[in-house]
Amino acid sequence: MLTKNRLSAALLLTLTGSLTVSLFVKDRYLWMDEVLSYLLLSDPSLAHTNQAIVSGMDANPPLFINLYWLLGHGISLNPFFLKGVSIGLFAVTVTWFFRYVTRLLDQEVAARRVAGTLPPQTALVNFLAVLMMVSLTYLNYTLSTQVRTYSLYLLLGWSYIVVLHQILLSPENRKWLVAHVLVGIGFMFTHNVALFYIAGSGVFFGLLWLLNWVRARSMRFLPVLGTHLLMAVVWLVVWFPSFSIQTKSGIPHSWIPVPTFHTAFKTVGDLLPSLSAHLESTYPVLIVLRVLVAVALFGWIALPRLRTQGLSALTNPAFALYTLAGFLIGFTLLLGLTVSLLHTSVFLNRYFWPSSLLFIYQLLYTGWWVLGQIRTSNRTKLRERTIRLAPGVKIAALVVFLVFTGVFIIFQNRKIPLFSGEIRHDVEKLKPGQPVLFESAYYFLPIRFYQTHHPAYYLLDWQTALDRRNVLESTTDYKILEGVAENYKLKGLIWPAQFNAHQFARRFYVVDEASRYQIEAFVASGRVKVHQIIPTGVTGHRILDCSF
Repeated sequence: MLTKNRLSAALLLTLTGSLTVSLFVKDRYLWMDEVLSYLLLSDPSLAHTNQAIVSGMDANPPLFINLYWLLGHGISLNPFFLKGVSIGLFAVTVTWFFRYVTRLLDQEVAARRVAGTLPPQTALVNFLAVLMMVSLTYLNYTLSTQVRTYSLYLLLGWSYIVVLHQILLSPENRKWLVAHVLVGIGFMFTHNVALFYIAGSGVFFGLLWLLNWVRARSMRFLPVLGTHLLMAVVWLVVWFPSFSIQTKSGIPHSWIPVPTFHTAFKTVGDLLPSLSAHLESTYPVLIVLRVLVAVALFGWIALPRLRTQGLSALTNPAFALYTLAGFLIGFTLLLGLTVSLLHTSVFLNRYFWPSSLLFIYQLLYTGWWVLGQIRTSNRTKLRERTIRLAPGVKIAALVVFLVFTGVFIIFQNRKIPLFSGEIRHDVEKLKPGQPVLFESAYYFLPIRFYQTHHPAYYLLDWQTALDRRNVLESTTDYKILEGVAENYKLKGLIWPAQFNAHQFARRFYVVDEASRYQIEAFVASGRVKVHQIIPTGVTGHRILDCSF
């Protein structure tokens, strides 16, 4: 029998196995942020690691680095092992999500099931739907396989949602109030955007408290607001001084582009399942429609019920999570958009990854709700032909589905490189031993980490980083690599005073990017001479053969 426990095991093994296998068939280069993580994790001193985090090398709180540092030094620092930990955390989170929402939806459809209007195999239907939606969300591939904080962020984000849901159902329960503080602190010490979710939950419960007070002079949700205040005090006292230092890396420019109409919808759309990313890139209006449909479905289902039943509607566990999820998705995204437009751009899809699970629950709930509204005389016959298949047929069909999905995940993850550094293939064709100067940290760090045939260099020149002809992220690159130079003395990082004929006595190459302005300043001043321009296979890139 396909019980929830067996389906949970199948989900866990499918995600873990397919994502792990995919690591061995895709490009193995760590990308820039992973190299920064690995530098911190490979530091023999945990105290020095935490000092380096604050220097601007990393823009996140320290929980991820400290946890992975202990695992790395206690078990293995092999990047594949560390990626395996991320995959494991992701698979556990999705499996827990499946089990939790299935229990809620079982309760939601119990009355309809007795009446014979819904299929009895809620767990099987949810299993198939969750696995399909997870495998059709490309963000899950890129984030779950990194040596970065995101898998831990997703796990603690879902943990926080579960605690909020339990508090919503029982706000006087001291156990969940204590859990709210502990899990919330862990959540906000994993990623800075967790503060948006905590702020969103504070506003949500603040509205509930206000409505209860106006209607019945009830203080029912006041203790929940107290726990939010306590978490805010902890963050301000413990982490804000370090956070204020980290934010200097984003001054005067954030590396994240300010969102436009299209990019804002693209960011939200990345959190939702997509049948064809290629088709949507050809017709961007499809992304807008997909997001608007998701918003419209929530309004269609939630608003009439809240209007007719009021706060009593939130006593239903499944609908309570549906409402909470919709509010948090909307609040965090709107807050991120507002901050990005008015202060510093933070509107990046991976920062809002916990909302991906909330979107999946929204779609699951919507599916069951719509199914419950359908009335057809063929319902019984349809159920007998599908859900009530023989157990052996069900299991065989499920095995085929799992194999197909596992292969699909491997194939999809292989197509999505974390480091899209095709330029390295052009670099490998250059004369061995001749130094190569890179204009961006994105190329310098991964190629410096792996490349042995050509010494890789990056010029820490604040004046060219500030130049209005340069891309905005150049200042962020400078400050991150300045922290690397100061904390880890990484070879290849040079200051302007070292960029001279003595350091580069022979000819040297420059990977010149059309969007970057650095070597142009030295060529224009006459300090550097270009002997040859070498075309590359990467659009907007060329290699200059130079000397002083």
